[in-house]
Amino acid sequence: MENTVIDQINQLEDEKQQLIGKAREEAMSTITRSLETLSELGYHYRLVAKKKSAPKRKPVKKEVTATVQENSEAIPTSFATNTVEA
Repeated sequence: MENTVIDQINQLEDEKQQLIGKAREEAMSTITRSLETLSELGYHYRLVAKKKSAPKRKPVKKEVTATVQENSEAIPTSFATNTVEA
């Protein structure tokens, strides 16, 4: 049976993940050896993972202003000017 393009893409994606894992292991090994060397020299460091930050959200004021401007015809004039008609 012949490999389809999708099969080839999936195979390449699997290879990519394996290579990324191998590169990470190599990097961690190098870092560990470097930290050990620094420790022997009297410099004590430790490796910590960076926390993922929450995605930034645009301020609500901009959303409300945009909605009001888009629907300005639907808002009664008395409401918009803070006056009440008797």
